[in-house]
Amino acid sequence: MPANYRFFNRELSWIEFNARVLNEGSRKEVPLLERLSFLGITSTNFEEFFQVRVASIKRLAAETPHLTDSSGLTPVQLLKQISLRCHEIVKLQYETLQKDILPKLSEKGLSYVLPDSFSAQQKSFTQNYFLYDISPVLTPQRADGAVFPNIRGGCLYAAFILEPMPGIHLKQTPLSVSPDATCTLALVQIPSNLPRIIQLPESTVVSQKQFTTLDDVIALYGRELFPGYNAKETLLFKVDRDADLAVDEEATSNYIQEMEKVLEKRQNSFAVRMVCNSTSAKIRSVIQEKLCLTDDDVYQVDGLFDPQTLMQIAPLAEGLPVAKDLSYPEWKHIFPQNLPEEDTFWNTFRQHDVLLNVPYQSYEPVVKFIKDAAKDPGVLAIKITLYRTGNDSPIISALENAARSGKSVTAFVELKARFDEQRNITWAAQLEKAGVTVIYGVVNLKVHAKILMVI
Repeated sequence: MPANYRFFNRELSWIEFNARVLNEGSRKEVPLLERLSFLGITSTNFEEFFQVRVASIKRLAAETPHLTDSSGLTPVQLLKQISLRCHEIVKLQYETLQKDILPKLSEKGLSYVLPDSFSAQQKSFTQNYFLYDISPVLTPQRADGAVFPNIRGGCLYAAFILEPMPGIHLKQTPLSVSPDATCTLALVQIPSNLPRIIQLPESTVVSQKQFTTLDDVIALYGRELFPGYNAKETLLFKVDRDADLAVDEEATSNYIQEMEKVLEKRQNSFAVRMVCNSTSAKIRSVIQEKLCLTDDDVYQVDGLFDPQTLMQIAPLAEGLPVAKDLSYPEWKHIFPQNLPEEDTFWNTFRQHDVLLNVPYQSYEPVVKFIKDAAKDPGVLAIKITLYRTGNDSPIISALENAARSGKSVTAFVELKARFDEQRNITWAAQLEKAGVTVIYGVVNLKVHAKILMVI
């Protein structure tokens, strides 16, 4: 190989891939809700990138700081370049959201309303919603004691600096988060089982719909959780933790048990990155110090927090006069003409093979094939590999029905599907209860192939 041959670093190359995803969200000709989806995908991609790729580089920087990769960069140099480029992309992402997409959505009749712009009716509505629907599921934690609360990776939090109301006598002396030694720091995890988008009372204009976010409402009324205190400052933040953890497959006899330990460790592994808004430099400083993060590891953003939230506003746009202009037309999958929609496929398969061109043609024939096989008395066995499955998978249901009807069903469930491990463990246990023979992966290999055989 020539001495002057130069390799691209794979992490920096991947960042440019994510920049191209963001670029799709910046294109003016793309419908607005589709642009929002690209911004949300950019955030999701970055979360996994920091949890896996950046976490492994940080580990290298601690263990072998002077080791260079094929592009000639040490781990420390690489982390610096990653930070510089990612900060540029995140800044562009939020500028695109705040200065371009949200104003255009408002022109189309779908408006994001900041808490300080709530009307009297909207204030009353959101306060009642907080008191009766949100606050019962919140658990505030004091965060200025000797033991700092565990901040779960990938979860949204609201943090509050609290000061006693005048005339209130405290049983405990507040622990200092500032030189005045009169403030208390508290954290509240924002629940993931509540809708992130909250529709506000209808505007007087029929063609207008307004919304705010769960994060905004909790930040606004969070002080209600702390009787006797005023909320002096607030901060919304999210932390990405090291998820580059794996099971030593050759050294364990119980892979599922070890994988569950790995999943538990992810919630308490070292922090890699924090994303926060800019409402409190004091809270940011405290949390950053507690998590041992540098300034390069903190991504401070303005305006609406977390673009992934807005991937949930599509149902809200329904009913607007311009709704059809906000998204691409729904794709109509074509059912293959050479397959019967009502009858089973057996006679067709006896005559010729069938090739599906997905997504142009529907994937439904595959689901139908498995469902028919599960019910057909002539079927003796079904064997299948599963890598990722949905929350309400018809394929899982069909396999369970086949096993319960006495058929021999074998499912190869790949547990190493990153970030879907827990779901796959759950599916595997459910399949076993139904009588399916479950195989849990191959040592040191990851099976992506989707293979199905019906006998």
